[in-house]
Amino acid sequence: MDEQLLPDLLRLRGSVVAASDEFFAAKENLIKPEAPVFVPGTYGARGQVYDGWETRRRRGHDGELPDRTARDWVIVRLGVPGVVRAVVVDTAFFTGNYPQACSVDACALSGYPDAEELTGADPGAWHEIVPRALVTGDARHVLKVSSGRRFSHLRLNIFPDGGVARLRVHGEVSPDPDLLAGSAVDGKVPRLGILVEVEQAYTQCSKAVIRSDLWNPERHIDRSELPRQGEILRSLTTPDFDADEYERERAARYARRQGLY
Repeated sequence: MDEQLLPDLLRLRGSVVAASDEFFAAKENLIKPEAPVFVPGTYGARGQVYDGWETRRRRGHDGELPDRTARDWVIVRLGVPGVVRAVVVDTAFFTGNYPQACSVDACALSGYPDAEELTGADPGAWHEIVPRALVTGDARHVLKVSSGRRFSHLRLNIFPDGGVARLRVHGEVSPDPDLLAGSAVDGKVPRLGILVEVEQAYTQCSKAVIRSDLWNPERHIDRSELPRQGEILRSLTTPDFDADEYERERAARYARRQGLY
């Protein structure tokens, strides 16, 4: 299976929490939904403007590179916790100012810890899910993950510095099981849940149900006119999301009886 067909867990209202440095370009650019762009000759206070996250250079007075362990990092919170299957590090348009290598760590924390809590967290809470890998300029690097664990936050490390245009985290949504325990049926906890907040509720005459004419076949919408689940996901993620492949995968899961419970 192509892991990039899975939802981007950052697109589901994820955020960038903290970064070690963002001297040349802001960390928030990493999770922009649109593809990166480059306009030559566009300059800001710190030079050519790049559409991504870019840190200052770590060089000695003679241009010597720093120690191999020198790095910059950025921490992101997934929109929903999940099992990460692939991380995409895109260095589009960074041709001379890209990192030499990168790695990815992840952790599972409850609630919404702030930057101070995340940077001060027990080092043992972070687990390496992508070992150090070489990075090239102006390229998409698809880094597969085989951990199988549920995570809420990721830390992208770049060695020693440089720029990254976009970060994508593809995986399977995995909500907090404690929140779903109350919805168990016959001892089975659902795989996911939707929280609905109601600000106001109004009572209505029972005759309104009759007046709505819900049972009139002439009012029914033909199923062929409704969008497929894959098409809905494509509209919520990226235009290159393969809706047909998703539908085939979904049919296979249903055949294995992998449903809500």
